[in-house]
Amino acid sequence: MLIVVPIVVRLAKTDREEVADVGKLIINPGAATAVPLNSIANLSVGEGSSEIRRIDGNRVALVEANVGGGSLGAAVEAVQTTLEQGIEWPTYVRLRPFFMTTTTTVLGLLPMALGMSDGAEIRTPMEVAVISGLLTSTFLTLLIIHGRGLP
Repeated sequence: MLIVVPIVVRLAKTDREEVADVGKLIINPGAATAVPLNSIANLSVGEGSSEIRRIDGNRVALVEANVGGGSLGAAVEAVQTTLEQGIEWPTYVRLRPFFMTTTTTVLGLLPMALGMSDGAEIRTPMEVAVISGLLTSTFLTLLIIHGRGLP
């Protein structure tokens, strides 16, 4: 199975003047037999990403793979297993979108629900119903979905 994984390597300028210099990097430091990167990978120069992705202010990388000799289902299963073992998301990361969406929507609808403009008596009941429904659905989502430990 051929897997192509583009990576970004950050090295001192003297260590990255040639592709061969990057290939000399040892991928198993401290092992009895040193294995250089060029013994297990084909290295090439390419363009980097045109965007910088961030999650919570930290830079993240998008990893792509090309499954040449195996099935897509087996590759997806292998990646999911690896990610489940290696990544434990904290609860606040999963809950933040719920709280942010609810808070911004409720605060945006609050002036209309309080009836601060002409003709508000027509719109106020609808805004109160929307805010109540949003708060109830958010509470139930947190209780049912996250209460069961589902992602």
